[in-house]
Amino acid sequence: SAPGGCASQLVFGMFLFWTYKQGWLQVYTGVETTWDKVYFVLSVMLAMFIHDAYFYWAHRAMHTKWLFRKVHAVHHKSINPTPLSSYCFHPFEAFLDIFFLFPLLLLVPMHPYAIFIFFLLTFLFNVEGHTVIEFMPKWIWDAWITTPTHHNLHHQKFNCNYALYYRYWDEWFGTLYADTEKAFKEIRSRPRQT
Repeated sequence: SAPGGCASQLVFGMFLFWTYKQGWLQVYTGVETTWDKVYFVLSVMLAMFIHDAYFYWAHRAMHTKWLFRKVHAVHHKSINPTPLSSYCFHPFEAFLDIFFLFPLLLLVPMHPYAIFIFFLLTFLFNVEGHTVIEFMPKWIWDAWITTPTHHNLHHQKFNCNYALYYRYWDEWFGTLYADTEKAFKEIRSRPRQT
């Protein structure tokens, strides 16, 4: 459930803070030069790219028979997801979601504000993917960015559309639901109700 998931992420967050205080993580604080500012932005983009691959494969693993039944089914109780369901999951899945940060910060130098921006973007994509309203503009499809339609179809069909940020993982590995583009464009072509 959500409280168990939040508790496991809180405990892991305390572990990350402890490893940071031990000097094990590649967290830096100075941003003085132009290169520092460029790297700041690149580090957020790199974290998103690496996390997208991690999330895709972890999410696919969650859909194997045993893990789905024992762990991921908690999240999939929402067939028509809501923003609140975006953080309703089993404690093990919550741990798996946040564990990504440990190897990332062992290997990739990041500023605390870059880590915050990465967390904020992750939060926004997760909540956006669990809305039932398709509000993304039409050009988003060509940018390979996931949409509420993409993730809603995942909740309805279960065995497709695993990606978090970018659709290319689903495209590359044959897990994009065949009618995702058609559904997205059909919804976006409807006149908006006022």
